[in-house]
Amino acid sequence: MSRLDEKEKAARRRSKDKAIINTRAKIAKALKGFVPDGKNRFNKQHALGCGHAKCYLCHRDKLLKNKTLKEKRFEQKDKDA
Repeated sequence: MSRLDEKEKAARRRSKDKAIINTRAKIAKALKGFVPDGKNRFNKQHALGCGHAKCYLCHRDKLLKNKTLKEKRFEQKDKDA
């Protein structure tokens, strides 16, 4: 792989990361009504999450071991096939 290919991949990754961060900041601004100090707050944290891993309001499906919508859709496709 050439050095230019690696640079292009890194540039694409950075632009995707920026787009995700901007989207999360827009969601937070629209729903919570505030603009965060820095957009980098949303690098690893979703805009609607509280930041606590064991919070039942944010992660009840995970903590109660309920199936996610994606898993339910996958099972539905298996039944139909």
